[in-house]
Amino acid sequence: MKAVVLVHQHGAASGTTRPLGQLQHERGLSFDLGPSFYRPQSCFSRDLAVLSAVVHRRHRQRQQQQCTPAAPPPLHVLDLCAGSGIRSMRYLLQGDADLVLCNDGDPANDACLTANLSAAADAAAGEAGPAAVTCEAFPDGTGSRRWRVAGAGRQQRLELCRHEAISLLMRCRLEGRFFDLIDSDSFGAGPGLVGAALDVVRHGGLVCLTHTAGTIAGGRDPASAQALFSQHLAPLPSVNEQGLRLLLGLACREAAARRLSIQPLWSLYSPHGPVWRTMLRVSRPAQQSSPVAVRRLQQQRYGYTLHWPASGESSSCSFQDMPAALLAAGGGGNGGGGQPVLSGPLWLGPLHDHLHLQEVEREAAARGWLDALAETTTAATAAAAAGTAVTAADASLVASQAVAVEQLRQPKVLHTRNGSLGSLQLLLELLVEEAGAEAAGEAAAEAAAAAAAAAAAPAELGGRPAGMASAEATGAAEAAALMPPWFLRTNDVGRVGCLEGPPSRQRLLQELRRRGHLAARSHIDPSAVKTTASMAQAVAACVDGLGIRSRAQLQPADREC
Repeated sequence: MKAVVLVHQHGAASGTTRPLGQLQHERGLSFDLGPSFYRPQSCFSRDLAVLSAVVHRRHRQRQQQQCTPAAPPPLHVLDLCAGSGIRSMRYLLQGDADLVLCNDGDPANDACLTANLSAAADAAAGEAGPAAVTCEAFPDGTGSRRWRVAGAGRQQRLELCRHEAISLLMRCRLEGRFFDLIDSDSFGAGPGLVGAALDVVRHGGLVCLTHTAGTIAGGRDPASAQALFSQHLAPLPSVNEQGLRLLLGLACREAAARRLSIQPLWSLYSPHGPVWRTMLRVSRPAQQSSPVAVRRLQQQRYGYTLHWPASGESSSCSFQDMPAALLAAGGGGNGGGGQPVLSGPLWLGPLHDHLHLQEVEREAAARGWLDALAETTTAATAAAAAGTAVTAADASLVASQAVAVEQLRQPKVLHTRNGSLGSLQLLLELLVEEAGAEAAGEAAAEAAAAAAAAAAAPAELGGRPAGMASAEATGAAEAAALMPPWFLRTNDVGRVGCLEGPPSRQRLLQELRRRGHLAARSHIDPSAVKTTASMAQAVAACVDGLGIRSRAQLQPADREC
């Protein structure tokens, strides 16, 4: 795929031009930042969003062709809080969108947004040239504009408007205007925005949600968590995964109120910010699905987690299981000792969709986006294509990025010093591994539930009806096979087991898999292990399988003080 370089000079009216050093470059696109906020580290999340848009359109096209041959269904995208407009530009030029509605309520971004979108429209026209682009202003006095691009046998539209995000969503709902993909505010989606976005997305469409409330997700501001999200959050070892499940839990609750269901396609935590971001597919439950089955699935994927800090053990339960879970926690039923900490309600289901991420990875490879080193030369390539000399700052940046990427290519080095992943290839590798383990857990849970139901159905158990016994056995079998909504950190395994040192993550993963547990790396933490094993089982794997000595087993004279 050829890189499209957009170079524009929006200072004609003022008699000035913006120098190259103040242009930003991302995936072959150049854009003027102006006064808007831009975080280069979020490029990977924008990559995933654009690739998901492409995969989603292809998926809809396959579904349509199974019914009747017709033209590909259009892809309409809403960028709620655009900033400089880079997301809208990428959806139009790289996401193959037919319509992009770009919205930003800050009038200070008007000049750079208009210039960037004008350049994007010219680039979309391709060989037809600027003559194929028409621009018209809306008569509402807000400075809103619409570009129409007639090129390559199709027509694309790019619209710019300036409204508050929730006001725009409500207006679209009243006008009956729906979108295939809605990308929410990159600075965080409030509770009201989530519900409003679900009202405007087409059934089967995608909603990308974001939040940046680090103190809330970390359990350090329980009052705000209760007021804004109606959730109680505790400081847990897997607190950054809790941040993702906080956002998904909010979306699940808002969707259930609208008789909708959500399916996370990918969920991403980025330490810069920090930022939690997830892409959801929103749909109505199938007509053939019974209300009981739908309700049971919602109960299974929405509930609470309990964590025992002393033992490192964790547990989860639905609303219906809360009384029994709290009773067991108070009586030490988990065997952990001490009082547990409670978080929820949260999303307890999978964070990713394995098939979708595999398609995203293939599409990224086809576009050449998995070559991290190629991206480091973006600034130089853009400057050369524009006929402009590369500045010393650009050259220094390219050199430093090249060194960083080369270091990341060394074996066993996946994260940079601040915990960020160094390339889209590494990120997708970890996401696909996580999603594969979750999918294996879902399949194992279905098989275990079917076997448990078949075994419990013919007879009564403990004087109760067979149906009740079957339901309880099915639920227990599913819970044992599913990937739990937390992870174990190797440092915590070493601390709880009084080991001589924390185990190697790779060796621990191999040993857990050898013992029959599901286990995978996590993109959230370089020391995290996603596994169906409990903390006690992980400690046993280290001591018995890896041969790491535990100080708890040594004689008193041999123990270190």
